Amino acid sequence: MRRAVEFTERNLFMKTRSTCPPFRIMALAFCLMLSPLARAEEASTEGYRGIWFTLGQYRGQKYGDKYAGGLGTYTAKHVPIAAYAAEANKTFFTYGGTIHNQRHLLIMAGSYDHNDGTVSRPTLVHDKQGVTDPHDNASICIDDDGHVWIFVSGRGRARPGFKYRSVEPYSIDEFERVTQEEMTYPQPWYLPKTGFVHMFTKYARGRDLYWETSPDGREWSEDHKLVGFGGHYQVTGRLGTRIVSAFNWHPEHRVDRRTNLYFIQTHDHGHTWTNIHGEALTVPLESPDNPALVRDYAGEGMLVYMKDINFDAEGNPVIMYVTSHGHSAGPEGDPRELCVAHWDGSQWQFHSISRTDHNYDMGSLHIEPDGTWRAIAPTIDGPQVYGTGGEMAMWVSRDRGVSWELEQQITSGSLYNHTYARRPMPAHPDFYALWADGNAFEMSPSRLYFTNQAGDQTYVLPETMTQPRMRPEKYLTPTIHSVNVGTGWAKNTVNAPIFRQHALTTHGQTQYIAFYNDAGEVVLGRRPIDREAWELVTTRYKGDVRDAHNAISMAVDGRGVLHLAWDHHGHPLQYARSVAPGSLELTDPQPMTGVNEASVTYPEFYNLASGDLLFLYREGVSGRGQTMLNRYDVATGEWSPVQHPLIDGQGQRNAYTNQIAIDHRGFWHISWVWRESGDVATNHGLCYARSEDQGKTWVKTDGTPYTLPITAWNAEVVQNVPQKNGLINQCSMAVDSRGRPMIATYYRPSGADVPQYHLVWFDGTEWHAQQVTKRRTPFDLSGGGTKRIPMSRPKLAVDDQDRIYMLFRDAERGDRVSVAICDDPTRAVWTRTDLTRDSVGQWEPCYDQQRWQQDNVMHIYVQRVGQGDGETLENLPAQMISVLEWTP
Repeated sequence: MRRAVEFTERNLFMKTRSTCPPFRIMALAFCLMLSPLARAEEASTEGYRGIWFTLGQYRGQKYGDKYAGGLGTYTAKHVPIAAYAAEANKTFFTYGGTIHNQRHLLIMAGSYDHNDGTVSRPTLVHDKQGVTDPHDNASICIDDDGHVWIFVSGRGRARPGFKYRSVEPYSIDEFERVTQEEMTYPQPWYLPKTGFVHMFTKYARGRDLYWETSPDGREWSEDHKLVGFGGHYQVTGRLGTRIVSAFNWHPEHRVDRRTNLYFIQTHDHGHTWTNIHGEALTVPLESPDNPALVRDYAGEGMLVYMKDINFDAEGNPVIMYVTSHGHSAGPEGDPRELCVAHWDGSQWQFHSISRTDHNYDMGSLHIEPDGTWRAIAPTIDGPQVYGTGGEMAMWVSRDRGVSWELEQQITSGSLYNHTYARRPMPAHPDFYALWADGNAFEMSPSRLYFTNQAGDQTYVLPETMTQPRMRPEKYLTPTIHSVNVGTGWAKNTVNAPIFRQHALTTHGQTQYIAFYNDAGEVVLGRRPIDREAWELVTTRYKGDVRDAHNAISMAVDGRGVLHLAWDHHGHPLQYARSVAPGSLELTDPQPMTGVNEASVTYPEFYNLASGDLLFLYREGVSGRGQTMLNRYDVATGEWSPVQHPLIDGQGQRNAYTNQIAIDHRGFWHISWVWRESGDVATNHGLCYARSEDQGKTWVKTDGTPYTLPITAWNAEVVQNVPQKNGLINQCSMAVDSRGRPMIATYYRPSGADVPQYHLVWFDGTEWHAQQVTKRRTPFDLSGGGTKRIPMSRPKLAVDDQDRIYMLFRDAERGDRVSVAICDDPTRAVWTRTDLTRDSVGQWEPCYDQQRWQQDNVMHIYVQRVGQGDGETLENLPAQMISVLEWTP
């Protein structure tokens, strides 16, 4: 395990003037001295994990924080963060890492070997000891001898900065600390055979710009003030012995009013400074009206956000920045433009690269020997629209920045926005930009990426390193694609309640769909799963679509015969099947068992591995019902009762099931809530049962047998939610690879007035309840009939890596199709994102479970639907039904 060597002697923390190297002590000894640091190291060096951060300046904005997200490569003022060393044929880089699922800033270093395409295990250079703020990220440079230098930013005087030097040339295995000092936004430049020019910031009333020099990194000059008239952010660059800085101005020390564009340069290690015309300047500059001014954006009422600076083929500077009309996130700051200011040898030329939707959409500008200008930046809308970052894009100009074309969309279909594309200085064509991703609206994991010069080969740095060196994973675009089917009834949720089992299903290579059209007729459809065109057939059957309970459920058995049940809310069984395997023509209505089929509600089909089917339904009415379970034998073509009833309300209540989950052993798992009357407010008690013998007997979690039928008096309650606590009925459940059940639901936590989504799950020993969301909007869940509710019931899925997906719709997220994702429920970290940008009204999630089990591809039934409260209708015409195809 590798880490930086740190020292306890106070004099070694100070900015040293001595040429004597500091003592080095072994990393192991230090780890033994400071066990908390050792734990941080162990967690961080597992792999490449970026830090997530939010500034916390929401101010009631509906578009999120001023900036937030995956900020491992933040800020634009940390320059450079990566550098290619030709002598070693490696790209070295630094980033802000963290402990898994935490916000604990760790300054990390990594290297990419261009010889074999591998990355090193990351090295912990400095533990920020509880700091969560990536303003303390680091910069990097390499000296003549190949030593890698890491300049760790501080933040004013409260948090010092540090300089580190690698012990061995072209190696990140071990670092020694050289200084501790006041510095922010370090921008170190090493001039061959001359030494360092370090551009940085100090905090006084505002952010003032400074520089210092050193021949060897150990002996440093005094800090020299360069600019200070209100506050400034700068980006700097080097060409030969020339150091340049482009900066803005913060009027009255207010960063949210940042404006104007300035340029200053030195050719002689900081002895003299000039403007673009070569006119000598008296530094520090102390007035906004000075000869370094490039453009008076203050006079134009525009804000300026610095991004990068580079040089054209003649050595003329090109500054990249974003202009904006407001400091807050959201459309009120539009239009925002990613721009370049180019000195053409006689005057500044100003051009727009692209529109963008956030002030902190940071990118990098490459200018290549053949005259190609290449900007890499997150200018395409990402999943968190108007959040920091977006989808990463490559823009190219071949006429010196006058016009730009989108040459490559580097990322697409992402769960999280991509942020802060940083170019190595210098850069190898195979490692042309480094960045991170993260949810711009709430805490999430953050991964690190890099791409090549063409933007067509992108890689993800490994989150877990099982070897000292590993190949990064090829970035595969997470695909989100929508396939239109046809229009359907939309005045209520009859086409889109969660208890459709199934609305969409796959058998072999054919996918099937069922829905009501605007006339209430049952429509069936099919398509090959690799095609978009649907074959639709309007059947002879109709349903009372005015009642949202009367949904259609279907399944395809092992022979390919389609089974359909429709139009049930306390009605006699309506059931038919296809006349032949693969056919969309249905038989006449027929009974199943002929017993307990007079008052059917909530019909649900389940596929068994044998090709047989299960059929679960309620016999009776709300508050007085029984749960029935049938089985279809694919060999005989006959239905028979499994348990009549399985769960009995005893004429006083009924069970609302959360569907059945079947594990890899063939065990059947079921969960439910009790309702004492027709009023949804009387829902209570989340219960569980399991069958290990195809439904003949049922047991509790610990294997204790049930006496059948199960009643309120012998049911196992795994989460005791009382009545009138907003507990919803009919949600979903799933099992992981070890057969451990989990249930998705929502209710109000004890003492709260806002319902929250929860995962109730069994860890193999005991049950746990875990809050998934942080909703803010209270509502009362009471009354009868189908309710108009601001949040849908949640639908669970678990992939082959035991990652948990909870599909939902929430008015707080704009009533979009959304998903919450958890890698490990023991760590209780959920990330949430939207899969659609438009509202789906009162839709609830249903997905093709057979397709998911086959390929871990999520095909979701989507339709915008209305719903009035208590079975009333919303005046909404027929709406397009689509299949949202998502590969996580």
